[in-house]
Amino acid sequence: MRLSSTVAVATLFLNAELATAINCTRGLYYCGATLIALGGNRERIDSAMPKCSAVNVYLYSLFECLSDTGEIRFIQTCCNKCIDGGLGHSDYCEPVAPTCRPTCSSVTTTGSTLSVSTTRRSATTTTTTTA
Repeated sequence: MRLSSTVAVATLFLNAELATAINCTRGLYYCGATLIALGGNRERIDSAMPKCSAVNVYLYSLFECLSDTGEIRFIQTCCNKCIDGGLGHSDYCEPVAPTCRPTCSSVTTTGSTLSVSTTRRSATTTTTTTA
């Protein structure tokens, strides 16, 4: 009787942990550190990051939640800090000087405009597409 109770409790905790993995709200933006704090799946974060990212850069990177089941998309690496916007609000990158050059690439959407910036050692290339 005791063993079955222990197994039942362990199963309950395991299922609760799996159900809360990357429990994000579709349409909101999340810092990587926030996703980890929510019980996020590190493999999902790693697979969303660009391959040129440095170790632990995900902690101050911004992700968009694409579904309530936890599908995420990398948006950008913040130049300074990624700020937690609070419950029900998007996280965001701390505003910085215009000379900041994030690593890898960043995707920005404004209305129907998509802007992609790619930083390479000494040059930045920006491509803007209007839908």
